[in-house]
Amino acid sequence: MTIEDFKFPDNDLSKTLLFLKEAGKLKSVIRQTYLRVEDRLENVAEHSWHLTLMALCLQKHSNQGINIERVIKMLIVHDLGEIYFGDVFLYDANRDSGKKDERNAFIKLLKIAPEYIQKDLLNLWDEFEARETPE
Repeated sequence: MTIEDFKFPDNDLSKTLLFLKEAGKLKSVIRQTYLRVEDRLENVAEHSWHLTLMALCLQKHSNQGINIERVIKMLIVHDLGEIYFGDVFLYDANRDSGKKDERNAFIKLLKIAPEYIQKDLLNLWDEFEARETPE
């Protein structure tokens, strides 16, 4: 049986579980950057996890006060659009247009989730991309 086979009385729960299942596909998206200690490319989920751990461990070294919970939330969602769009390479000459396409891919993913999750996660993604807050 799969998640799709279960009928939950709460439609938001059903949508949330389907969204989480789809988000798990991030583990299958390969980045364009090699790991320093291994001769392989990392997947995007590994990247997101490691970046989130770095933020947690390095927060006291920030030169500004930050809301670490908000930082962690942004780091967890910042690459989810890559499930459908693929890795957006940091030094790509077309990075700006790629980010627009990645946002559209992220919105496509969010359509699976309940509305309250869609709004919260898109706001986090947009804040991360805007780079206007200390977080």
